[in-house]
Amino acid sequence: MTWRALPRAFLGIDASTQAVPPREPDLPTDFRLAPAAAAAWTAAALATRLPAEEASAWGAVVAYAGLTAGLLCFAYRGRVAAALLVPLLLPLAAGCLVMLAASGSLARFTAGPVDEAAREKAFVTVILRPSSDAAPVRADYGEARYILRAIVAAGSRSGRSFTAASPVVVFGDGHWERIGRGDTVRSLGRLRSPDRPGREVAVFLPAAPPVVEPARGAENFTRDLRREFSSRALAREAQDGGLLPGMAIGDRSVLDDRLEEAMKATGLTHLTAVSGTNCSYVLAFAFLAARAARLPRPAAAGAALLALGAFVFLVRPEPSVLRAAVMGAIGIFAVLTGRGRMSLPLLFLTVIVLLAADPWLHSSYAFLLSVSATAGLILIGPLLSSRFAAVLPVWAARLLAVPVAAQLACTPLLVMLQPSLSVYAVPANVAAAPVVPFVTIAGMLAVAAIAVWPPAAEPLLALGQLGSGWVATVARVGSGVPFAQVPWLPGAPGAALAAALSLLVVLAVAAAVRPQRAAGPRRAVVRFGAAALCLVIGCALGAAGVILLQPRSGVPAGWVVAACDVGQGDAFVVNTGPGRALVIDAGPDPGAVDECLADLAVTVVDLLVVTHLHEDHYAGAAGVFEGRQVGELRYSSGEPSLPRELSVLARAAGLEPVRIAAGDFGRAGGVQWEALWPPGPRTGPADSGPSAGAWYGNENDASAVLLVEIPGPVRPATVLFTGDIEQEASRRLLSGYPELARAGVDVLKVPHHGARNGGTAIIKALRPGVALISSGEGNDYGHPHPQVVADLRRQSVYAARTDRLGTFTIALGTAGLEVRTLTD
Repeated sequence: MTWRALPRAFLGIDASTQAVPPREPDLPTDFRLAPAAAAAWTAAALATRLPAEEASAWGAVVAYAGLTAGLLCFAYRGRVAAALLVPLLLPLAAGCLVMLAASGSLARFTAGPVDEAAREKAFVTVILRPSSDAAPVRADYGEARYILRAIVAAGSRSGRSFTAASPVVVFGDGHWERIGRGDTVRSLGRLRSPDRPGREVAVFLPAAPPVVEPARGAENFTRDLRREFSSRALAREAQDGGLLPGMAIGDRSVLDDRLEEAMKATGLTHLTAVSGTNCSYVLAFAFLAARAARLPRPAAAGAALLALGAFVFLVRPEPSVLRAAVMGAIGIFAVLTGRGRMSLPLLFLTVIVLLAADPWLHSSYAFLLSVSATAGLILIGPLLSSRFAAVLPVWAARLLAVPVAAQLACTPLLVMLQPSLSVYAVPANVAAAPVVPFVTIAGMLAVAAIAVWPPAAEPLLALGQLGSGWVATVARVGSGVPFAQVPWLPGAPGAALAAALSLLVVLAVAAAVRPQRAAGPRRAVVRFGAAALCLVIGCALGAAGVILLQPRSGVPAGWVVAACDVGQGDAFVVNTGPGRALVIDAGPDPGAVDECLADLAVTVVDLLVVTHLHEDHYAGAAGVFEGRQVGELRYSSGEPSLPRELSVLARAAGLEPVRIAAGDFGRAGGVQWEALWPPGPRTGPADSGPSAGAWYGNENDASAVLLVEIPGPVRPATVLFTGDIEQEASRRLLSGYPELARAGVDVLKVPHHGARNGGTAIIKALRPGVALISSGEGNDYGHPHPQVVADLRRQSVYAARTDRLGTFTIALGTAGLEVRTLTD
């Protein structure tokens, strides 16, 4: 093989077959290991939810059943016994393997006092051995926060030393930014139980700066290489938004937030970090390069495995990277060799081995997506490739088949994660696919050049950033096209509908074209008729999914802010994406806010903010949680703790409420928010904050004030939500943020439902285009006060009131703000 043949071989194309479409592929039919893989998955799900002793007992039961079946097969070697018992042996063996491995891991993790200390929320001094590098936590507190996973190797509690091997999650401040694998860390902090079940037995919250013994040897060398690569890539004036470090070495810490959202919208998120695709390209490039250098096939395979091992070590051998390496190797093996019959059992075997090594993978969406994508490449990739090759060149057919197969296989899982479809995911992946291998290889060569002769890395970085810049451009353009994402049915019904749609697409493609055999006119008509019927049914199902989750007929398209009519109270909704929202206050009635969110087709609440603890702002919170996923709960109050009903809701959703204060900020979708009020010392979780009475006057003045920035077609729009702050708090807010008065806001939520004690100074200072007033029709408080309404009229500010309009929305257009009710 020559170097000139590498590009063709990289796609698995033989020069002698370019002009001839491939024959009908042999579809994988060896599903003998499928029951064993299913048994391993079931055993992992059971074992990780049981105490270690029960998992061991069930493992022993399964082992006994397997041994009994094996002995019966040996004793009765007839055909009937073999037919009945042999199929049970492998599933029982796989289940026993995973169950016993899980029970052993559970026993090891929970040995020692870490688990007990977490349940008691005790302070401990621990010695940690990080198993991942510290990663920034996005949309968290105003100060920088970092997360890393580590093993508690030893420590002390109440003066008594202990040893352990317990995995924990660490949430640290800026002192933890540069801590990573290979370091040894000593720190004082509090342990608490995790909110959700998982591999980690505790969460460690440091209370003092860590004492770090840096990594040595290869760990330290590769860390320096990663940092040097990322800093050199950022130093160049490229238009890739920090994408190259993520695509090449898995460093997402420098990725631009807006570009990350665009990658999500276009189905390119897998390119922002190391995935099976990257591992496949490294493996294939090393193997083909070795073959081009005339190495024998076994030596070339060994060289490829060494290159893959070095790559995995560079990007960090975390479980996700190891999964990607294994799955990517299987996928590229299937594509390059076409040996689907061998690849399918190998996939099932890999699932069993990985679940035995880490049973908690069974509930990991990353693992599920890896398995699904690989299965798609094995099961439908060759079929699609042969069909496309009937109308396209072979190289183009295979280039198109890979992203289409992977996307179709992963779509049911993706709609479970987010109830929307990326309409342009396949075109975006097809457009990005040609440059991905070159970005990966250029990045790896640049890393090698940095290690050997740094000046040689610059042209390689430039070449890599040409490719990553192209991927960034595809994401930005694709996310800006109308209907880049369409709403979809949430949960299991949406996944089933998406699976049916994917299957129909495959059937339509398979029915439309047959390679190598010229069909007669009648067969061609039947074939294309069947394809057309499949596509029509698929389009009908897709349209049904979109219609069922589209906003009801009265909901204006393109809304960005909604005011819910919840009676005498506040409940506002900010659109953060299809089916997603930021909710500010919940009103007094759970039914009213639930109905409003249902009318707006909101199924995921990225953040719920309770501005203060008066019932007309929080008592309806149960309606927000009803049938929806809530990602975060923040609140402000002059009280030391939350009301019991809010605490119960948060605990049931696996959330820890966080007290909000000036300086906090975050992001949800393309929407950015920042807390401007209340001032004062930052407090921690709900049960640790001091009484706020020392820092402001009353519960109304303790209201959280949020400035929200929403992207628009011409410029971003700003909305200020003010809760129930009164005149003195408004005055202090304006004096503390003079730039706010200079810039003004587009939309202002009038304080305290338009009450007189809310004042009008903030309205005059901020000059909004629209004023939001949430109050109940005919309420006993006289809200809004006539003087406030008159001042709004004198300043030519349109007052949008729930007592007059009911629930209404605000949309952003090129002509400005548009207020519409649900019945318009």
